[in-house]
Amino acid sequence: MTEERINEIARLCETMAIDSLWLYTSEEANYEQKKSEFVQIVGYLVRAARVRLAKNGEFLSGSIDDQLESLENALPKAGTPEALALESDGLAGGVWFYSDACPAGIVWVMRNDQGDEWFEWT
Repeated sequence: MTEERINEIARLCETMAIDSLWLYTSEEANYEQKKSEFVQIVGYLVRAARVRLAKNGEFLSGSIDDQLESLENALPKAGTPEALALESDGLAGGVWFYSDACPAGIVWVMRNDQGDEWFEWT
């Protein structure tokens, strides 16, 4: 996925929850490819300081790589009911991201023209 495409996704999803990023993975991709694209999108946004990962009102600790690995490892395995739900086109597809099984959501890092920064919790 190109940097340009990831920035377009970020623009479209800004201030939305983490499941919105999942919805913008390639429709033609299989589940494992979608997982890879999703982690790539989240990783790019975290490294670019556009989002931070958090759970239950607390930012995740550890390195960015450790946080992304935790997210990637927690994503449902292909063929499981949870993975099939994520692959669905219906609203139920993103429910996993709101479950206890998901280790993180995203917090958007917002900046105004003066450089002031605040967090938009989703």
